[in-house]
Amino acid sequence: MTKMPDTLISLVCDGVRRPAIAALLALTCLGAMSPAWAHGGEDHGDEAATPAALPGVLPRAATHTDEVELVAVLEPGRLRVYLDQAATNAPLAGARVEVEGLGATAVAAESEPGVYDLKLAQAPKPGHHPLTVSVQAGDTEDLLTAELDVPEVPAAADHDHSDHDHPEAASAWTTALWVLAGAVFGALAATALRALNRRRQPASPNANTGS
Repeated sequence: MTKMPDTLISLVCDGVRRPAIAALLALTCLGAMSPAWAHGGEDHGDEAATPAALPGVLPRAATHTDEVELVAVLEPGRLRVYLDQAATNAPLAGARVEVEGLGATAVAAESEPGVYDLKLAQAPKPGHHPLTVSVQAGDTEDLLTAELDVPEVPAAADHDHSDHDHPEAASAWTTALWVLAGAVFGALAATALRALNRRRQPASPNANTGS
């Protein structure tokens, strides 16, 4: 359970003895600390500066030669390669496609006409990954190169916001705020009443007696 800071406790207690000073210090303390209370003391200053990849957009690379057009898309667990004939834009089916890059060299399996999948043992690290793709299909034999850019995973995506509302901490700080607010206004009221009573006090009889 979140505890009220000793500073607030001392201010509440000190308000009985020195109400005006305690009120001013309490208001200053509230203004300085309230931003941290909103998130339980978490530091989110770097989140806004972290570049975020566009949602739903997968890393991809594209290139072409006089005979072949290639688009490679990095999907979860695989690299999918789309091949078309440059002259007709028709899918290049039945080709032998060997991919070198992403830490391996392997033959991609054709999953549908013109679409070839290369299984990946692990997700590539963020950065620039050169790809070399060898294509053999009948009389067509080509070598294509491209570069696949894998973006950094935003820090905000890894941050667990399931408990971001901090209900217990918020409740504790709400109570603390009400207690402190009551102490502040009570201290100010006490100061005003004391000043008013002093003005209303009758003059001492000795003060009116001539010497």
